[in-house]
Amino acid sequence: MFYKAYNQNAMWFVQKIKRYNVTVKYIKNIQQEVFSIGFPVTYLNTLNLKPFTAQNIDNTASNLCCYTITQQPIKTTNYISWCANLPRPNAQPIQTIKPYTNIRTQLQNFNMAIKTPIEAFEFLIQLKKML
Repeated sequence: MFYKAYNQNAMWFVQKIKRYNVTVKYIKNIQQEVFSIGFPVTYLNTLNLKPFTAQNIDNTASNLCCYTITQQPIKTTNYISWCANLPRPNAQPIQTIKPYTNIRTQLQNFNMAIKTPIEAFEFLIQLKKML
């Protein structure tokens, strides 16, 4: 069985406890990236969380266990900076326009099916600069 920590909690765990690899996943329903780490239940038992005053919070679901770490505030600016520095999966470079090619060729070669809306918008900006 594994525990998972998400977003600010994942950041706190990685910075204060152990440097786990953080998974970055875009969730379509909430239109946001979610940052998470996973670790085995046995690892939690080996930790000394007393300095961080871990509190076990009971939940309605019998198989769900939730811990809250108190007295360790997380600054929003630190969290935003931490998120920005995490590597993203399948990060593809934006197709750049070479000065010796024309706009029609660039449009024909641009594969919109695999691009994000932001990448498509940046591509249009580059095309506009060629005019």
